[in-house]
Amino acid sequence: MTAQDFIVDKLQALKEPLDLPEFSGGGLEDEIVRLILSKKFRKYAVSEEERAKINNDVHSRVANNESIQIKYVFGGYKLWRLDETPEVDFAELFFLIYCVKWLKPVCGIYPAGVEFELVLDDVIVPIMNNIPPEDLIKYRESLQKLIDFISQFTPKNLQISFKRVGDLYGTHDEFLEDLEKSLAETEMPKKLTAEQIATIELNVCTSRNQKEDAFWREEIQHIHDAYMGISRRRPYYRRDGVFDALASRPPMGRLIIGTTKTSIMKFWVGVGALKPKGDSFDMAILSSNQLANADFNFESVSIDGLSGKNFSKIRVMIDA
Repeated sequence: MTAQDFIVDKLQALKEPLDLPEFSGGGLEDEIVRLILSKKFRKYAVSEEERAKINNDVHSRVANNESIQIKYVFGGYKLWRLDETPEVDFAELFFLIYCVKWLKPVCGIYPAGVEFELVLDDVIVPIMNNIPPEDLIKYRESLQKLIDFISQFTPKNLQISFKRVGDLYGTHDEFLEDLEKSLAETEMPKKLTAEQIATIELNVCTSRNQKEDAFWREEIQHIHDAYMGISRRRPYYRRDGVFDALASRPPMGRLIIGTTKTSIMKFWVGVGALKPKGDSFDMAILSSNQLANADFNFESVSIDGLSGKNFSKIRVMIDA
């Protein structure tokens, strides 16, 4: 099987009908929650508090015959260190295939379906990571094209879209005022963990001034922590009737679905690759460190409707 054959097969499989029973009343709500929390997709245990929230959110939606609302918050950019930047690549495609497989059974038993919305944190990226705004525009444009492409393989009652956190404000100045207020209320970290330092050094394209500042990492963490606390972000994706899914931990206890069957690697800071598995493949998302240490070949790919600079070839890992 070629890499292209494998990807096309995975896309076409999304169209195949599922043999699912019909549900009504409380049985329907219980089954929706069971499917959402399926161990086939969930990477870690969900806390009782989170389970109760999801139960309540599903109940409120089903009671009003409204679509289930799920948000997935992520950076909204492609890591500047990668050759694939600033556009999406197979990592985003593999993630969307995985999410469609996750939510398709829910859509099969619940006619009102699911609205799965990606929530982009890209408004903070130029401030925190020194990424040019024009790169973020290119990322969003390529992400929309990919969503349009995958939508031809999804159930009609599964809607995939994205929204920027910045668009929750009337103007960019309004966002900046909220950020400044949060910065004033957020304590500057005194000591960073090794994980925090690694994340900052991976994501930030350091400026000359930062390289001359011994405390630039603490300042970036301060901005990050303050951004987490701005007034309109968390209430948008955690309000009543709405819950979110995450790529990886922390925080533990939340609904963490990862990014592929075998990965919790964040797709926006990684690239998609195929790992041979017998006569087939597994979909993988590789970090920049994994890329530097992996052996792989490129295989040509040409799939009708899948356009962009990163979809004409794919990495195929070489078995050690």
